[in-house]
Amino acid sequence: MIKLNEKNIQSNFCYNPNTGTYETRLVKNNINLSSKNKYIKIHDDKATVDLGYSIDNIKENLPIIKINDNALIVMMLDYETDLLGRNIKSNEAIIITSSAELCTSIFVNSENIADDKNMYYEIESLNTSLPSWMLDDISKNINNNIPTLEKNVATNKNDINILSSRIDDNDNDISNLDGRIVSNDSDIENINTNISNLDERIVSNDSDIENINTNISNLDERIVSNDSDIENININISRHHERILSNNNNIENLNNIKQSNLSPGSNITIENNIISATSTDASLTGMMMAFAGDVENIPSNAFLADG
Repeated sequence: MIKLNEKNIQSNFCYNPNTGTYETRLVKNNINLSSKNKYIKIHDDKATVDLGYSIDNIKENLPIIKINDNALIVMMLDYETDLLGRNIKSNEAIIITSSAELCTSIFVNSENIADDKNMYYEIESLNTSLPSWMLDDISKNINNNIPTLEKNVATNKNDINILSSRIDDNDNDISNLDGRIVSNDSDIENINTNISNLDERIVSNDSDIENINTNISNLDERIVSNDSDIENININISRHHERILSNNNNIENLNNIKQSNLSPGSNITIENNIISATSTDASLTGMMMAFAGDVENIPSNAFLADG
């Protein structure tokens, strides 16, 4: 594939209006001399090589032209008619100077046209040309690509419609998102309020916990006190138990005395024993009342411990 020239020269920009002269550009390039090259046209024993640049050297400053490093003899002719009937040698290159149509061409012997040969040239130029075959290739490429281009345009229109629909959907999503943000702001405000209330409850709970700890401490003290009271009660119960045993012994003694008093002449002894028994009963009654008082204190102490 032949690439388009990217170093073109525009002749009117080469003109210097201050000096009234044209300032040429030096062009150095290579061209393959294959017969398949579209820049080459074979006419029997002669071949036209189109450089794509106008050859504007003066005769005093001849171009440099080489084929595979072999320099050619450059001959500059005034008119194209000078080529008629002329035999071009294999080491010659001919340039026509007065023809605008041939100003980009070099004529060589057709024997120099081969795939393995390359022409190197150095010329002075004022202009570049665009060959007709290149215009044809460009036109063919454009024409061949028109259906694809039209299809791409239709596809792009469809893509644009789809994109527009997506943009509308995105606008709706953004609107819904704005509504959610407002709702979330309200929820966040409520959460902050709840957090504030929770903080107040935590402070209140801290106070309640402190009171509970104080009550637990008081309860511990009461339990210790009750433990002491229970110990005293147990001691009193033990003492009362001993007294009951003693009273039982006294009652048994009274029964024995009663039996012995049934015999004659024992009235005095009976009276004495009755007095002793009465005294013993009075003492037993006092002990029982004291024991009852101690027992009565047990529920009270238990209530205090529970409180």
